[in-house]
Amino acid sequence: MTVKFALVSVTVLTMASTALAEETRQFISAKQAAEQLGDGKAWSAVDPDGTKLKLTLAPDGTGSVRGPIPIPMSVTWGVEGDQLCLTTKMGKRCLRFTRISGGLQGWENNQLGMRFRR
Repeated sequence: MTVKFALVSVTVLTMASTALAEETRQFISAKQAAEQLGDGKAWSAVDPDGTKLKLTLAPDGTGSVRGPIPIPMSVTWGVEGDQLCLTTKMGKRCLRFTRISGGLQGWENNQLGMRFRR
C-alpha cells in the first residue's frame, strides 16, 4: 500500500509540475510566429537531438529546408489553431513558440522542439 501511495504521489506531482511549467511559458500566437519565421530569410534551426537545419519559409506558405542531407527539401507551412505546422515529405510537425534571444523556441506536444535563430 505504501508503494502504491508513493507511485500515485509521484504521478500527481509530475502532472502538476508539467501543468505549472506550461502555464509559466509565455507562448506567442501562431500568427506572430508565422510573421516572424515566414519572412523569406534563412533561419538556423536545431532539433532537440542536435540535428542542425537551415530553414527558409516564404510568406506564401512554401519554403525549403536543408539538413544533414545535402539536397534541399521543399516544405509547406501554415497556421493551424494555436500552432504553426510544417509539412515535408517526411511528415508534419506542429509547434507552439516562445521567444528566446535571437529567435524562437518551438514546443511540440508540450516538449522541447526545434529552436530557430539568426
